Amino acid sequence: MGTERQVIGRRGEDLAVAELERQGMEVLARNWRCGRLGEVDVVALDRHLTSHTRLQ
Repeated sequence: MGTERQVIGRRGEDLAVAELERQGMEVLARNWRCGRLGEVDVVALDRHLTSHTRLQ
């Protein structure tokens, strides 16, 4: 299940993704790892614009 903090974080990501989709964006990836550079929480496409989002 995860710690309480992880559960809250996952719920926040779920809400953010739902809002992006409501606005018509296509979510391409979640929790995408960039090798040793880190992680992007949400990668979404809005027509021709790719959005990389780090949620906190």
